Amino acid sequence: MNDAIDPAMTAVLTQLWRAKREAPERAWSLAKLAKQADLPMSTLKRQLTSLSEGGWCRRRRARTARAARD
Repeated sequence: MNDAIDPAMTAVLTQLWRAKREAPERAWSLAKLAKQADLPMSTLKRQLTSLSEGGWCRRRRARTARAARD
């Protein structure tokens, strides 16, 4: 059994903590999280899916101008 923490998960958790501390009223975009964590978007999405399925974070869709008009 490998008890090591995935470095990508550590990077994501660090940036989620930072985002919450710096802007608790605003969610960061996936692009910003990926850039800050220095991860490819596919890796970021995989880590966020794991966290979300485990109940550790929530993902929400950004409200776009088109969605606001509909």
